[in-house]
Amino acid sequence: MLRYIKTIISSRFQSLFSRLFGRFGLSVSINDTYFVGLRKLMFCDVKVIDYEHKTVAKIESILYKIYPWQSLSGWWLAGDMTITCFCTDHKAITNKTFTLPNIVVTLGINRKRATILIETNGLSFLSNVSNKKDQIEVLSELSLNWNSYISIMGDNLICTHFKDFSSSTPVSANAILRIAKANPKQVWFNASIKSDEFELSNPLIDKQFLLNTLFSKFGSSYFSLEDYTPYEKIPEHLINAIICTEDPNFLTHKGIDIYGINLAIAANLKSKKFEKGASTITMQLVRNLFLNHNKNILRKIEEGVVSLLLENYFKIEKKDIIELYLNLIEFAPNVYGLHNASRFYFDKPCHELSLSESLVLTYIIPRPKHFYDALLQKKEQLQNNLHQHIRQYASVMLRKWLISYNEHNNISNKISFSAPFDVLTLPDFKKIDINILDIQDEYNNVGFASAAIILDNGHGNDTLGKRSPVWDDGTQLLEYEFNRDIVKRIAAGLQQKNIRCKILVSELEDIGLEERCKRANIIANEYKGKAILISIHANGGERSGWECFTSAGKTDADDYAKILCEQFRADFGEWIMRFSGPYLCRKENFHILKNVNCPAILSENFFMDTEKDCRFIMSENGRERIATAHVKAIKRMLHLMSSTSKV
Repeated sequence: MLRYIKTIISSRFQSLFSRLFGRFGLSVSINDTYFVGLRKLMFCDVKVIDYEHKTVAKIESILYKIYPWQSLSGWWLAGDMTITCFCTDHKAITNKTFTLPNIVVTLGINRKRATILIETNGLSFLSNVSNKKDQIEVLSELSLNWNSYISIMGDNLICTHFKDFSSSTPVSANAILRIAKANPKQVWFNASIKSDEFELSNPLIDKQFLLNTLFSKFGSSYFSLEDYTPYEKIPEHLINAIICTEDPNFLTHKGIDIYGINLAIAANLKSKKFEKGASTITMQLVRNLFLNHNKNILRKIEEGVVSLLLENYFKIEKKDIIELYLNLIEFAPNVYGLHNASRFYFDKPCHELSLSESLVLTYIIPRPKHFYDALLQKKEQLQNNLHQHIRQYASVMLRKWLISYNEHNNISNKISFSAPFDVLTLPDFKKIDINILDIQDEYNNVGFASAAIILDNGHGNDTLGKRSPVWDDGTQLLEYEFNRDIVKRIAAGLQQKNIRCKILVSELEDIGLEERCKRANIIANEYKGKAILISIHANGGERSGWECFTSAGKTDADDYAKILCEQFRADFGEWIMRFSGPYLCRKENFHILKNVNCPAILSENFFMDTEKDCRFIMSENGRERIATAHVKAIKRMLHLMSSTSKV
């Protein structure tokens, strides 16, 4: 009888755990079960098995204490477990043996819900798993400190540079994961980290430390100090191409890309393998500089931790991250860094690289050895793949206004490589008929040579607030990124029409109003007042629609603002236009409006804290429409300036 009860209990445990972890391709095997008194069970030789029937982890014993009243009142299982000697050497988790000697788990599991609290060595992890009708939802909270992290990682810690740092300040993280039952591709993930008081002892990580690490690790066998290319000498179109291909959210994330994690989770669940890792450029820098290329969970965790430290705690700038990244990555066997790659493939310094050559380098990054071999053999498949890559990302860069239509249309299908590669001829690239996109109107022939548009992109990545809520799909708008993107698009549109424009802020960080006004006045004085300042923003206040502002009272900017309002009313008829007064613009004594020596307009482009508005201005269609409306209005403003001699 006792043996029968043991068999039933063991089977029930295996069934419950297999059901819980089955969505992740895992099952549980229990070798033996013992009663310890009336309320305790001992499970011995427990194994977690993956879909290939390989052992993921071994557990020496689990002592399970039953809470009978909770179990009888609705839970299938309620109690706590003491796990002794959890051990794994599975290649998907670690490259070395990873052991936790003692883990305490408090849990309650039934058919629809599981609540699990795991505590070990200073780490606390609480997870609530809900088996809903159409989806599985996992809510998780993690709390630990740096000393606990170092202790838990043990010999599996690869980056020894951080090992001697100490901190007992707790860091907490919250995450939510939803997986659709009908389609595992439908994954929604979001996470946040609270580390306001986090502080490490004796931190000494800055750009110079990273440079020293780079030269110490790679040394003269890879490249010399003279081969190092500073950010200022890297072509802008190459930087933009790298971001578009490797990490589209590089300028807005803080080391880890939540949207990228969504895609990775969906891909890994579908394949039931750890094959996609959501690496950002920051994480790739960390991997190359401090870690290794083994594909396992512990290395990925360490990669994420160090990336978060570099961007959030040590405040390493984005431009420094991409500079270091381009100077250490491999482009061919024993060819490292942008300087050497440019000489090796094109026999020219990197600042002379064309747009097409830059796009070729972005194609090489994920596959340097395969590309080198295929190029030597002039494989037809390489020609097709390279053609598709250049066409795809040139189109992406055009849609983001990172290149002009002329630059897009002038991409050559002949890539001139250095010896021994020679010329690689690709299929012809389809050109865009600019005349279709740039409809002729009465304002096209106005002379703009003596006037300038000053574009203020406002706020920075360190400006407090100035962001939307995090929506249900994990997306969030950061106003500084929106402002800069719209300004870049407007500038590219004006360039196509030979209209002079100046962008006030090139920095990512916040530039104060006094400095922005000072810069605007220098430009306005240079053009003897023949300038118009347009400050781009996204609105807030949980309303909807578009509006613009000029200074209080009647100003020289009012007629120009009216043109902008009329243009938005014509182009955005489906949206609320928040107009006021005879000139349609609203009146406020904003600093940027009243302290510049030229007409100034502030454009508030929909409300980022209203979901409908926010999703519109996050979309490619919304941003292109907003930028295009500004460009068309600016042409009319300059026509008015020219015809009325208003300045």
